[in-house]
Amino acid sequence: MDDNSAVEPVAESQSDQSFEPIKKSFWQNFLSSKSKVFGVLVILIIVAAVPLTVLISQQQQNVQQHASGTSTRYDNTDSRITYTGTWATFAKSGIAYGNSYTRSSTANATASITFSGTKLDIIAMKGTTTCSFDAYLDGTKIATIPTTATTAVYQQDLWSTGDLTSGVHTVKIVRSSTCASGKFITLDAADIWETNTTNITPTPTSTSTSPAPTQATRYDDTNSNITKTGTWATFAKSGIAYNNSYTRSSTVNASASIPFNGTKLDIITMKGTTTCSMDIYLDGTLKTTVNTAATTAVYKQDLWSTGDITNGAHTVKIVRSSSCASGKFITLDAVDIWGTIGGTTTTISLTPTPTSTQLTATKYDDTNSNITYTGTWAKFAKANIAYNNSYTRSSTANASASIPFTGTKLDIIAMKGTTTCAFDVYLDGTKKDTIQTAVNTAVYQQDLWSTGDLSNDNHTVKIVRSSSCASGKFITLDAVNIWGTIGSSSVTPTPTGTDNITPTPGGTGGGINFNLHIGLDGVGSAGDHTSPCKSTTFLAVPTCGDNITNIKDTTRSADDALMRATITLYDSSNNPTSATSALTYNSQTGLFDGATEMGGLPDGTYSIKVSVPGFLSDYILPIQHDLHNSTDDTAAAATYDLNPVSLTNGDINADNSLSVTDYQILMSCLSPQNGAVASFDNYQVCNQDPNFAKLSDLNDDGVIDYSDFILFEREFAVQYGK
Repeated sequence: MDDNSAVEPVAESQSDQSFEPIKKSFWQNFLSSKSKVFGVLVILIIVAAVPLTVLISQQQQNVQQHASGTSTRYDNTDSRITYTGTWATFAKSGIAYGNSYTRSSTANATASITFSGTKLDIIAMKGTTTCSFDAYLDGTKIATIPTTATTAVYQQDLWSTGDLTSGVHTVKIVRSSTCASGKFITLDAADIWETNTTNITPTPTSTSTSPAPTQATRYDDTNSNITKTGTWATFAKSGIAYNNSYTRSSTVNASASIPFNGTKLDIITMKGTTTCSMDIYLDGTLKTTVNTAATTAVYKQDLWSTGDITNGAHTVKIVRSSSCASGKFITLDAVDIWGTIGGTTTTISLTPTPTSTQLTATKYDDTNSNITYTGTWAKFAKANIAYNNSYTRSSTANASASIPFTGTKLDIIAMKGTTTCAFDVYLDGTKKDTIQTAVNTAVYQQDLWSTGDLSNDNHTVKIVRSSSCASGKFITLDAVNIWGTIGSSSVTPTPTGTDNITPTPGGTGGGINFNLHIGLDGVGSAGDHTSPCKSTTFLAVPTCGDNITNIKDTTRSADDALMRATITLYDSSNNPTSATSALTYNSQTGLFDGATEMGGLPDGTYSIKVSVPGFLSDYILPIQHDLHNSTDDTAAAATYDLNPVSLTNGDINADNSLSVTDYQILMSCLSPQNGAVASFDNYQVCNQDPNFAKLSDLNDDGVIDYSDFILFEREFAVQYGK
């Protein structure tokens, strides 16, 4: 299981120690004991009995062979590692290197290591509470590494610089902006191939590779240095938004420009059902398009960061995306600046392509025939949540989806959840990014990645299930937004498989099973009117005698159509879905048990009606069918053990009401008494339907008599089924 126990904070100041590994060998430690003579004797015995290869010092265990030399493992607690954000030490005796590792869930938390050598490997743990980190080498982002796993594993070699030119380098890991709240990045150790162990310098503080200042200043969206275009309005959110409000705009091309002097800026906004995408520029260059739509409103979100940049004057600008639907907003709540706000605003051109080639976005579903899939993909139903009510997913190794198009831009629309994992994104055959889709709660129609503005030409975007994905984890595709048209491309994507299949309808989350427990009044020992005994003669009051248990006779067997229950589920729009189940008497509970299965159902709240022939229908407490959210789109079936329900007896003519008609049928079907006909009409009404006689035996004891008559009179207080 993952690490969720209390943690001990990392000390804010650590003793100044060198970046030197421990030099004492096993022999030095051993011979430093009080009895050196005894120690020498023991050594001689061991040497005679154990192969020499076993005698490896702790120092040698931490050394690995490499073309450029040997590596030394340095613990996460070494004073030369510089941390920003809040990090805590997590004890893992005998499992983590040095018996502990360090972790942080702070937004943009970093750990920087400067070394003199030819290579560095990051050693960390992976688990269900961890997320992705961005890896930088000498100030340049190299990769995003997902660390999510279904089971916690330790001392994992997660990323390597590969072979470098000999010299001073800086490696920095940064908590990814894709990390869900409360998820951690970790550092256990670093393996370093050094060229000069005495020439290791601390992280420079005067170059662009230095970590961002440890303290940021938060500036409100109302700051006078922020320049806005379009119509913006302040929206009050007391106690939720920063300074109790945020600013928003639904104006086409609305923008907000933030000039500052410093090394970093983070955009703080809200996300919700009324918000849309924004384009983000840094110093006049479009950096990314970020979708702010979410199924639930969340506030003070750290949406985007410049990352560490050279210390100087910069301008960040957010612009309402052309993909935004009418009436949708972009928002600004605050900015975190490692430096000071103010300065000269960089002029940004909002015309990335000539007017003659400007295009509007068209959304294409994941089922479009132009999309080529490799591996096994299945459709997953999500009525009113996913685009066109479903999305496609795959857990096949190296599964891919290729989208050829002609135009200037493409955005990937997909879902994120606890069963999803990372995918690699390729543009025209070149890998561009790795996108982590694992989050705590399932969210749909997420704009996960954008090509940004391209030349108006043929292009191909391809998503590939990442090799970092755990077994059984999915990548998904819901739709694509294309500024242009979908179709054949002159660019050939890099092949990764041989199966080219169209998504086939798979399961919709597996069958939905229902276990039923039904009390039938007068039959069995449950319900408002129990029938533990049978009458001996007509007009005789039923007596139990010595028999205090139910006498359920099997006049209606489990194979009889009359001993079946129908359950009908109604969604929020009152659309029905029904299934039937045979009923079996449970002598221990006095109830009738059944089980039925339905196909996959979209998530939602369902009312459940239960009907049994001869009884008034009734409702069970509604269920919140949330299989795909709580287990996050697993393919396993859901089973609901429904609450017991008691049904009113006496609906002989099956009109879901008790009336004089039912009474007349009952009196027509009375059993002969002492050889004489008891029926008032010699069974004329009773013979109109073969089920009337069976259903008139209300207590199912094999005789239609006074007991059934009395039971009907008592049940008549409830005249209508639901």
